[in-house]
Amino acid sequence: MRYSTLSFSAHQAVRGQLRCMPTGFFSLVLLVLACCLPVLAQTAPSAPFAPLYSDLTPTTLTVTVPPLSTGSTSLSLQRSPNASTWTTLATGLGGNATYGDTGLTKATTYYYRAVAVNGVGSASGSVVTLSTPSGNPTLPNLPTFSNIQSKSLTVKVPGVPADATNITLQRSPDN
Repeated sequence: MRYSTLSFSAHQAVRGQLRCMPTGFFSLVLLVLACCLPVLAQTAPSAPFAPLYSDLTPTTLTVTVPPLSTGSTSLSLQRSPNASTWTTLATGLGGNATYGDTGLTKATTYYYRAVAVNGVGSASGSVVTLSTPSGNPTLPNLPTFSNIQSKSLTVKVPGVPADATNITLQRSPDN
């Protein structure tokens, strides 16, 4: 009697006709189980941590995705204006990858999340909320000067613009 040794990798489909004796049939069942169980046991990845951001300006920022979560093969980065409608910015990212997001609107709130992906499915991570700064505040009206003396004067500073928190008055001995 002639015997052949066959080897298969997980995920590999096997087609053909096998003729075997009863003891060979048992070996074939074990072989099929050994090939398929890893595929059956694989589950969707666990949710990743929230992304981090840096280099925030009124219209750009850099987003760093978290490390790959358990069971994930890659990450996708998504952004939303309302935390319910998501747009995918990048896919196939490795852990700790950075993404430069440009074209943002100043003084606007954005939501970011990382999505872990593998061959079975995906899992969304924690959401990070951030608001882009409004940019440079409106220039205040010019101060007015009165009671000008040789070593003193009175300076009247106008009100603080609505998009500023304070006004700093500086003087220079050169001008």
